Amino acid sequence: MLSKEHQTLLQAAPQPQIVVDTDAPNFSVTWLNPAALLLANLASDQLLERSVFDLFCSITGSAHCLDNSEIRLAFQHSLDHKRAQQIDVHRYTKSDPEAGRLQSSVWHVIIYPVCDAQGDIMFLVVNLQPDASQHVASRILESITDGFYAVDRDWTVTYWNKGAERILQRSRESIIGVNLWKAYPIGEHEALYTVYQKVLKEKVSTHIELFYTPLDKWMEISIFPSERGLSVYFKDVNDRKISDEKLMEAKKQYEDLFDLSPLPQWVYDLKTFIIIDINRAAIQHYGYSKEEFLSMSIRDLKPPEEVPILEEVVKIAVSSGSFPKTAGRHITKSGALINVQVEGNSIMFEGRPCMLVLAVDVTETTKARQDLQASEKKFRALVQDGSDLQTILTPEGYFIYVNLTTTRILEMPEDRIVGKFGFDFVHEEDRARVMNDFFTLDVKRTQDIAPYRFINGHGTYVWLETIITNRTDDPAVQGIVANSRDVTSRMAIAQQMEKNIDRFNIVSQATSDAIWDLDVSTGIVIWNDVAKTVFGFTVTTHDTEWWGNHVHPDDLSWVTAAEDQVVNNKGRRLVLEYRFRCEDGRYKHILDRSFMLYDAQGQLKRVIGSMQDMTDRVKYLQHVEAQNEHLKNIAWTQSHVVRAPLSRIMGIADLLQYSLSPDDPNAELIQHLSSSATELDDVIRDLVKKTEDIYKQKDNS
Repeated sequence: MLSKEHQTLLQAAPQPQIVVDTDAPNFSVTWLNPAALLLANLASDQLLERSVFDLFCSITGSAHCLDNSEIRLAFQHSLDHKRAQQIDVHRYTKSDPEAGRLQSSVWHVIIYPVCDAQGDIMFLVVNLQPDASQHVASRILESITDGFYAVDRDWTVTYWNKGAERILQRSRESIIGVNLWKAYPIGEHEALYTVYQKVLKEKVSTHIELFYTPLDKWMEISIFPSERGLSVYFKDVNDRKISDEKLMEAKKQYEDLFDLSPLPQWVYDLKTFIIIDINRAAIQHYGYSKEEFLSMSIRDLKPPEEVPILEEVVKIAVSSGSFPKTAGRHITKSGALINVQVEGNSIMFEGRPCMLVLAVDVTETTKARQDLQASEKKFRALVQDGSDLQTILTPEGYFIYVNLTTTRILEMPEDRIVGKFGFDFVHEEDRARVMNDFFTLDVKRTQDIAPYRFINGHGTYVWLETIITNRTDDPAVQGIVANSRDVTSRMAIAQQMEKNIDRFNIVSQATSDAIWDLDVSTGIVIWNDVAKTVFGFTVTTHDTEWWGNHVHPDDLSWVTAAEDQVVNNKGRRLVLEYRFRCEDGRYKHILDRSFMLYDAQGQLKRVIGSMQDMTDRVKYLQHVEAQNEHLKNIAWTQSHVVRAPLSRIMGIADLLQYSLSPDDPNAELIQHLSSSATELDDVIRDLVKKTEDIYKQKDNS
């Protein structure tokens, strides 16, 4: 049988190579290389198993076929003596399709036996070497893409084809007739020189691959001996060599992927079920050594009751060409049963059909799934009979679960809800808002949805208040959980309150005071629209904490204490004046008058009040007080500062009046001065008295 190595060597030769059997005298053709098929101009199935002599003489049925007795003797002699035989010239006829006639060519035929290790002939190889001087041979050599050149026994180049010109980048005119080693010095081509010498001496064909440094390329070279010298065929295999290296690297990577895979893998023979390769993960996971694995069948990994199923699966895989993903159980070395998921692909491994298998241990996953199912049952049991409407929706908004409370309150069967788009049930005026809140769960875990209208089974709307939570990452839920309450009654009350507030606002427009209404049970304070004008508020509904934050910090404690005192004493009315912060941060002085309402048990339930803006009045009073203080200062100045020098003037006038005689001409002047001073003193005393009366009146008020 022609080995792979022999086939590679002969396949690469551009010369016709024919392998024949030793079945003398027929000598049947068993293999031809492409060059031989090209020469014969026939398909291989027209030549195989036919006598080699038919190939030489009768392929075309030509009358020009020569007597082949000489070549018969050569074949028999080579077979008998186990030696190569050569016929210098032999005529071989070949059809010429273009000319429509037969033409002859000259070939050198070499027959040599190929023996096995015991020296027995396995087959004969016929090597056809064209005479370089012949046109047909030249045409063949010029038609091939490989490089070819011939040298005689003196190393003179006798032929150089176009392929040689292209690959070696040297024209035939510059090399024909030149000594090969002068053109290519031995020192630079020592490896080739050694091989060529050996082929010439031993007359044994050789096939080599080497890196040709001058061209920086890998070359594949076949050297054939002849009586005249050597024939050399070569080609650039640089791309193939790089591809081979990449292929080897890829093969190594794939081997590593198999051996270093974190998942157990093995290869088994499809006929015998014997495991023929195993990776490290399988050894570690199953506990068997590699030697133990390689002595086992895959049947040994299965519980006995599952072996028939395995054999049926493999049978289906072989017939269909694909291995279905299957689930089953395997037995480890310790005897433990593990749940596995197995998938595989059929491959050729070491020349035989095999199955590559990957096994995933899903024991923990199976247990987790069972736990999940139990958790899901528990979850449904908890929510099924709850008082709230509990539903689960997909992230896109489709119902996938509703509890009994939902169907009862909505008066709608489950099949009319599950699978439906949730927002189709929402009133069109509320739909956009609810959808916006729902889809904010992309960035938030939980979202409150303010009351909205949801249609029930009778076509009327109920009011729902909902909290949605994103539980898509919870295996037991895998959706958006919506907990809703029926707030229809509350919304009816709120709507009635809204109407009352509207009436309240209409009535309150008759006053300039800011009217407020506190519901003690909810802590909500509702203001009339005047509060927007007085304080600049944009929202008129607040809580008591908001109120406390708007009372001036210096007033808050005594205001709170005053309110607590009235409530503790079950008082009805409270009037306070304090500072209150506006929307823009300024404080206004307000007069707050409030009225307390109590329930039957005496508990405060409601407080209604009004706030009057006293800022201008307070400012006026502060201005008056400032004026009064100024008058007081003037009075004090008059009574103390002015009267002191006046008193001195009056004393001096009295002294002068008593010291002068009546006839003194200045006496009359002194008399006038004294009386004027006395009159001025009376005026000042009167001003001081009036000022004191004003302050007494203020103190009394």
